[in-house]
Amino acid sequence: MRSLKKFFLPHKHNKRHPHVLRAQMVYTVLALVAFAELAFLFQSFALSHSTTQLGAVLPAVVVALTNQERASDQLSSLTTNNQLTEAAKQVAQDMAAKGYFAHESPDGKTPWYWLKKAGYAYQYAGQNLAVNFDDSSQLLAAWMDSPEHKENILGANYTEIGVGMATGTYKGKEAVFVVQFFAAPLHTAVAQKTPAKTEPKVVAQTLATPTVATNTTPKDTAVLGAEDEAPPATPTHIQPPLSLWEKVLSSPSKYMTLFLGVLAFFFILMLALGFLPFTPQRLHHKAIFNGVALVAVILGIVIVNQRFLIAPLSLPADNQNAAVAVAMPN
Repeated sequence: MRSLKKFFLPHKHNKRHPHVLRAQMVYTVLALVAFAELAFLFQSFALSHSTTQLGAVLPAVVVALTNQERASDQLSSLTTNNQLTEAAKQVAQDMAAKGYFAHESPDGKTPWYWLKKAGYAYQYAGQNLAVNFDDSSQLLAAWMDSPEHKENILGANYTEIGVGMATGTYKGKEAVFVVQFFAAPLHTAVAQKTPAKTEPKVVAQTLATPTVATNTTPKDTAVLGAEDEAPPATPTHIQPPLSLWEKVLSSPSKYMTLFLGVLAFFFILMLALGFLPFTPQRLHHKAIFNGVALVAVILGIVIVNQRFLIAPLSLPADNQNAAVAVAMPN
C-alpha cells in the first residue's frame, strides 16, 4: 500500500513528486507512444496496400462489423458464403486491374454477372462498393451514413455475405477496392424482422446512386432471371471470433485513438489526484509540468492523426455506390 501511495500520490516521502510523473516514467511513456505511432503509420501506409495482408484480415472484420450493425437492428447474422466471397474478389480485382469504380464495368459486366460466374443462384442480392479505405470501422461507418448502403447492410431478406478486396490504381493513385455482396440463395426461406408482405413478381430491379449508370437491358434481365430448379447447396460458414491482433491490424486508427485516449485520461487523472482533498500534499511543480507536457504531446498526436491521417479517408459521395437486385421465383 505504501509503495502504491509513493507511486501515485504526492506526499513528503516522495517529495510531492509521484513516481508516475517523474522524468524517467514520462520518457518511457513517450517512447511507447512513439513506437505505437510508428507502428500505426507503418500499418496505414505500408501494410494497408498489401493485398495479402488485407485479404487475410479486413474482409473478416467487415463481416463482423456488418453483423454487429444487423444485431443492433434486431436482425439475424449473415453467414459467409464462399461463392459470394469469390464473386466479390473477382469484382474487386476487375476494378483494380482496369482502374474503374462502378457497379458496371467498362465492358458492360453488372454485379449479377459475377454472381452467375461464381455459380451462385440467388433470390435476393445486393452489392456495396468502396475505395481508398484502409480502416474497417471507418468503412462500415461510411456505409451506414449512406442510405443506400445502410439499406443493403440491414436488408432483412439477406442471409449470406461475401467480401472481397484488391489493390490497384484509381484516379492515378494506388487504392484499395472493397466489394461487399449480400444475398439469399434461390428457393431458401429468409428470416425477416417483421412478417413479409405479399409482393408482385419482379424479374429484375436495380437501384443505385445517381452517379452510377445502370443497365436494365434484356441481356441483364436474362442474367438475373430465376431458375426453375433449386441450385445445389453452396458452402457457407459462420465467421469465427476475431483475435485482438486481427482487429487492431484491420482498424488501426480506431485502436490507436483508443490507446492514446486511455493514456491521456490516465495522466489527467494522476494530475487531478494531486489536488483532491484527501491527497496528503499538493503536487510538486516539476510533476505538474511533466504531466501536463505528456498529456499535451499525446493529445497533439491524436489531433494530428485525426486531421491529417484519418479524416482524408472519408470519401465523397461519388466514391460510394450501392446496388440491389431481386429475382423472384415462380
